[in-house]
Amino acid sequence: MKTRAIKKVLLYALLMLLTCRLSGQFNATLSLPDQLDQPTGNGYMPIQCDLINFPVYSIGFTITHEIPGMTILDVVDFHPNFPENEWTVVIVNHTVDLFWTTTNTPRQINSGETFCDIEYYFDHPECRAVTWVSASMFALPGLPFTLSLNNGAVCPPLPIYITWTGAVSADWFDPGNWDMGTVPATTNDVYIPYNVPIIPSISGGTAVTGSLTIQGGGMLIVLPSGSLTTYGVFSNDGTFLIDSDIFGYSGSYINLGDVTGCGTFQFNRTITTTAGYGDVAGWHYISSPVQNFSSLNINDYWLNTWSEPDGQWQHHEGSDDWTPVPEMFLGGLKAWSVKLDTGYGCYNGPTGQTIEFISDMYNVGSEPFSETCTYTAGAGYYTGWNLIGNPYPCSIDPFAIVWDFNMNQSIYFWDSQSLTYQTWAGGVGPNIPPTQGFFVESLDNSTFTLSGNERVHQGAFFFDEGIDNLLILEASGNGYTDKAYVHFNKNASQGFDKNLDARKIISPAAIVPQIYTVSGTEKYAINSVNGLTSIPLCFESGTSGEYTIKMLEKTNLDGVVLEDILKGARCDILSTQYTFIYQAGDEPQRFSLHFAKINQ
Repeated sequence: MKTRAIKKVLLYALLMLLTCRLSGQFNATLSLPDQLDQPTGNGYMPIQCDLINFPVYSIGFTITHEIPGMTILDVVDFHPNFPENEWTVVIVNHTVDLFWTTTNTPRQINSGETFCDIEYYFDHPECRAVTWVSASMFALPGLPFTLSLNNGAVCPPLPIYITWTGAVSADWFDPGNWDMGTVPATTNDVYIPYNVPIIPSISGGTAVTGSLTIQGGGMLIVLPSGSLTTYGVFSNDGTFLIDSDIFGYSGSYINLGDVTGCGTFQFNRTITTTAGYGDVAGWHYISSPVQNFSSLNINDYWLNTWSEPDGQWQHHEGSDDWTPVPEMFLGGLKAWSVKLDTGYGCYNGPTGQTIEFISDMYNVGSEPFSETCTYTAGAGYYTGWNLIGNPYPCSIDPFAIVWDFNMNQSIYFWDSQSLTYQTWAGGVGPNIPPTQGFFVESLDNSTFTLSGNERVHQGAFFFDEGIDNLLILEASGNGYTDKAYVHFNKNASQGFDKNLDARKIISPAAIVPQIYTVSGTEKYAINSVNGLTSIPLCFESGTSGEYTIKMLEKTNLDGVVLEDILKGARCDILSTQYTFIYQAGDEPQRFSLHFAKINQ
């Protein structure tokens, strides 16, 4: 609190005298204009006279702001008719009270002149405008005129600012954890202080803010079932952590405003090691949501990079168990294939199952990412296949990608739990999770580009909602599953459509059942067809045993019959699952799908 020239005066006698001397109604209007484009540092707010058509004996102002990072310092530059020593000034937090009175001759001020300036210090990265949420003028009781204030706002009012208290729990969505008793919305600026009893975490839904500030020493966690979108500036001077779990789910973050601050951005990618089949188990395609992630951060991982000219993986390793891989960097649209070496901890301190991507900034959607994709003739089946990575701390919707003309518009990424490739084409299949590497197929030298408009919060296992005339079949056995997609589309041809179809990549794990459709010599994971009533369906596995085929999902389809050509058996696959015995090495093209008339 600051007080200057506090005077105790006998005003009521004066006011009664004024009442007797003055007749009629008088008016006064003053402006408190907003300051736009205010840089960090000291600023000055004038209290300006627009109109006062009478001399005054006393006048007062109460002015309040709600801008984090702004401090009222002083009141300066008083008008010569209203000298500084005649004012009482009280500054408390976000409010300044000013009171002037005289027992002598009343004073006059002309339109356009300034009573005084409010000096303040401004450091508010979320908004460059200084506005005042309330301002009032008053005269002491008995004065025969009214005073009104004209707030000269020329920009929208600042959003309501909400501060985390952690009074109840860690739950972002509990109103009891916020000082205003309400969960933040897109119109609210949010402040996360450091000195709270419980750190906030986001789970079970999507949190939104206007701007977001994490104070130095403060922390915010986004758990695997949670996501966050900031519509204003995100200023992080503390720690912002996105976590994941062993099931392939992670938290997610999308910024729709700038991101600033000198704090820590961390994304934890949990790597599963539970898959139990051979050398193909436990490999993960990873990308980095931060720039220049070093291989020295994962010394206890085997590391492969993909070579398109050779159509195969390139293995990188140190000279012995005590020597790490020569340092490599991961960032942008690059991706690696990695696998945890559980024995490495015997020799050196391990990373373990959690890969920690830590930096002073996430990759955000303010700039596009581009990567050259090559096509090298003679690379065999994998000619033109390039490994790309999701650079964002959120998922990518492949349907929103603007594809190069020289690319097939399909996505393939390895699922280390199912030991199969997840596939997307033509709107069918999963989105690309954060920190996920994936294959694309180039038909000639091309460029793969992400603009940032592809970012979504849906995770890896979000499938096929809203797609008409779609059939998903699942084959299961030996504790593993695989899927085949058939999509009736009037724009499909009888051959491979680069914008609608996806090839089948056979799993290297012999224990896994494999199901797919064929047309000619081409194997399809996703097959978009037009007008066909029968489609060959193939099954294979490296392991003999009992397997089952069932309908996993269907939209707008009726009367689909599965025919087992080997056994001469038929069933309505939409209502009945089909179980059969398979011998390793049997002819894959054992089944056929028969469809009733399709309305496309």
